Amino acid sequence: MSSKTQPNRVRKQAGRRSGPLLAVIAMFVACLCVGGAIATGVVRGMVDQRTTSLTGFEAVAISAYIQLNQNLLHDSNGPNQQFVYNVPEGASAASVAQDLATQGIIPDERLLRLYMRQQGLDSLIEAGEFDLNTNMSVAEIAVALTDAKSTDFDLRIWEGWRVEQIAESMQVAGHVDFNPDAFQQQVRNVERVKQQYAFAESIPADATLEGFLFPDTYNILRDTSSLGVIDSALANFDQQYSAEMRAQTAERNLTIYQVVTIASIVEREAVHPEEQPIIAEVYLNRLAQGMRLQADPTTQYGIASATNWWPPLNVSPANINHGYNTYVIDGLPPGPISNPSLTAMQAVLNPTGYGYIFFQAQCDGSGYHNFAYTYEEHLANSC
Repeated sequence: MSSKTQPNRVRKQAGRRSGPLLAVIAMFVACLCVGGAIATGVVRGMVDQRTTSLTGFEAVAISAYIQLNQNLLHDSNGPNQQFVYNVPEGASAASVAQDLATQGIIPDERLLRLYMRQQGLDSLIEAGEFDLNTNMSVAEIAVALTDAKSTDFDLRIWEGWRVEQIAESMQVAGHVDFNPDAFQQQVRNVERVKQQYAFAESIPADATLEGFLFPDTYNILRDTSSLGVIDSALANFDQQYSAEMRAQTAERNLTIYQVVTIASIVEREAVHPEEQPIIAEVYLNRLAQGMRLQADPTTQYGIASATNWWPPLNVSPANINHGYNTYVIDGLPPGPISNPSLTAMQAVLNPTGYGYIFFQAQCDGSGYHNFAYTYEEHLANSC
């Protein structure tokens, strides 16, 4: 997982000391008032409490310039158009103001620079990315430049999601350099993964990485590629599938790929985690007895569409001819149908010993199941 990175605080250069122009402005404002002392007191009242580092004359001069440009300071600068503005490491308030003025985003770089100086914002400006809008006023931009966007974000891969749902999530988030075609190529590039991880040895060459994108919350840098997300999920799987689990896999005469495949079905069937070991046992018992799994989720996986990844079965599964339909095929489906949780995989390796062969949902809508040893008991549990 990526470690969280805080935006670097940038030490800023102070605004320019009062120059001839500001001196003239200050004198001009003073002359407009009745008595220089009265005018100076009024102008000083405009200075924010954060400007204690300013000299008396500098504070008066800056306040005078800002007072003369109040409309320009608070007026909208343009149409409503959002954009991301990047402040490089080490940039000063003066250089940022000049760049924004050069791009036509603000009308007066001096006004932004002096306003930030007056308000004490020039020392708070951060390096990083900022969400700005062309209709923001100079004052609004000055404040916005002190709050950079986070350089990272949290991406959640949910238990029981298929790879297409993960892809949709990355595309909607918009923080990842996501290319749908490249993503599909990456999840099909099993050979690349086999060179990095021993767990991938059991994945067939013509399979995908479905099942191995470990469900978790990932802290991702905003410039991370979709390949980077995939690699983070694979590395997490490699860590979570412990040495003990690998030993249990061998003891049960299974491959990791088979464990993940069964666990992916258990994940889709079990609403309540405490039922996962019981449901896992049912499927293991059926496999041991040469019975078909008859699992609805495998059929749903096969007939899914881009608008419904888990469609309801409106017809008898026995009438659907598909390679993932475990009502008509023997044994396991060609591969995992989702990315299962750690508890689902552990359930396959540590099933209960009840000996059940059948199960179906209880009639109360609770999500729990009734389990049975015989087909007659199974029929009796029907709603």
